[in-house]
Amino acid sequence: MLFWTAVNILDKYIVSHELRDPILTTTIFGVTLYLLFIIFAVLSGTITTSISVIILSLVAGICYTIALLGYYYSMQRLEVSRFVPILAVEPLVISILAFIFFAEKFSWVAYLGILFIVAGSILISHEKASQKKHSKKILLLAFLAMAVFAIRNLLIEAATLVETVPTVMFWFGVGGIIIPIGLIIFHHPHLREKAEKGVQHLIVTGILSAMAMIFFTKAISVGPITLVVAFISTKPLLVFIVATLLSFLHPKILRERISTSILLKKSLATAFIVAGGILVIM
Repeated sequence: MLFWTAVNILDKYIVSHELRDPILTTTIFGVTLYLLFIIFAVLSGTITTSISVIILSLVAGICYTIALLGYYYSMQRLEVSRFVPILAVEPLVISILAFIFFAEKFSWVAYLGILFIVAGSILISHEKASQKKHSKKILLLAFLAMAVFAIRNLLIEAATLVETVPTVMFWFGVGGIIIPIGLIIFHHPHLREKAEKGVQHLIVTGILSAMAMIFFTKAISVGPITLVVAFISTKPLLVFIVATLLSFLHPKILRERISTSILLKKSLATAFIVAGGILVIM
């Protein structure tokens, strides 16, 4: 959660100020991320496994890249403290699918916590109709990206039930890198000096995200995916605090709309999300 908080903040700066090309961003980030997964797996041990695990992991990697495209398009056009909480709806999707496919069941308190997280996410991502007419389409794209992230996580959960984390991460990396390699071939942007710095910063976020993903995969391999995802979905509290502080102290790095009403609404929504996270992990 801590690593992904840093990634979200850095990503917003990169796509807003340095590298305003979601396709190129997905390509660079994806290649960095998936190569690290492959290297990690090779250094950790065997990569041979059953066909079923290979297919699950490959598809999970492809899903991740597709979700990343939606993620970067949305991140470029939405405030980071408004976009990130949309991802917090994932526990609701995960809890339903995990119940269907993995028979995961929890107490009513945990499910109440998930509803709190979803309610807070909807509240913090809501805008008045007079603001940015295109925002509804961007929010829809963000929700679709979240849904694909959820599918990725479920596929990884299924694979780690029968195989070790390094082996799953290897085939996950192989599947994920397919689309970025294709994008490199067909997408040839011209990089200016500022964009070159963006590429360097994006490689850093790729490393941080790879570490986060490895920890996350290990967590869902030893515990219920619903609880792991719900806990990580309390991340908007950290994103909200960091984004607000940066808007006050360093607006050139990150600028978000700040007013008493906006801060109150985001604070209330964040409180819902955090309360939900506490209920889920009780």
